[in-house]
Parts: sequence; C-alpha cells; structure tokens
Amino acid sequence: MKKYFYSDGTNNFGPFSIEELKEKEIGRETMIWFQELGDWQKAGSIQELNDLFALVPPPIQQQSNYIQQSVGQTNPNSVIDIFLFLAIAYWFATNLITFIIEKVVDDWWDNELVTYFRIGTNIIFAAVPIVFALSVKNKILKIIALILGALLSIYFLYSNIDWLIRELS
Repeated sequence: MKKYFYSDGTNNFGPFSIEELKEKEIGRETMIWFQELGDWQKAGSIQELNDLFALVPPPIQQQSNYIQQSVGQTNPNSVIDIFLFLAIAYWFATNLITFIIEKVVDDWWDNELVTYFRIGTNIIFAAVPIVFALSVKNKILKIIALILGALLSIYFLYSNIDWLIRELS
C-alpha cells in the first residue's frame, strides 16, 4: 500500500494511507510526496488525489482582498455625490438670494451691454444645474439634486426672459 507524506512548509507529516490523507485538511497547494513521485509536488497536480478536491472550491484570495480594501476605504463616488449635491444646493441658495435682491433693489445693473451679455449667458447656463444633477450616482441625492436643478433652471430661464422683455420694452 502506498504511503503519502505532506508538508505545511515547515514540518513533514506521514506516512498516511490515501484514506488517512483524506481526513487531513490538505489543500490543492499542500506539498505531497510518496516514494514513486520523486520530488515534492502540489496535491492539486497529483492525479490520484483529485478525489480529495472534488468538492473543495479553489481559494478566493483576490475576492477577500477586495472586500478588505472596500471596507477600509470610503467610496470615492459617494464623496463626489455629496460634493455635487452641496454645489447645487449652494448654487440654488445664492441664486434665490440674487432673485430677491433683483426684485427689491431697482436698477441693479444699468449697463445695456452687460445686461444683454448676462441674459445670454444665463439662458445658456440654465441647463448646467440639470447636467450636474444627472451626474449624481446616489439615487436619493440625485432626485433632490434634479428637483433643485430643475428649479434653478426654471429660475434662470424665467428671470432672464423676464429681464430681456423688460430691457426690450
């Protein structure tokens, strides 16, 4: 009867029959030797030991490393989401304040060239808040950002078209 030896890298164990070897917790990478083999080889490369590994899946080292890395690090997408959300909220608040000031203070800007330039660029930039909102990955923040972005875009369009009508009359 063939006798098998195995090594844990430091110590050698054996001799064992194949039935006794099945009871040991050896893996595909465990080094095995028996007299007919010559040199030590990995258990997974020895044909007659394949039955030992039929139900044992291969190691998942890469997956466990990924899990450890992801637990230890914050998701960079969530940081971007928060930044974009805060930028849109800030933009919304400052433009709301500007709207109120424009309604309260007469003749805020008197220069016609500056006025037409500002109206034109503001109408073009009316789409920017929606574009920012669409780049948010988090669903809840995206909905809030889309609402604020849409309100901001409507504000841009309304105030600039209203302004243009007043300037042309």
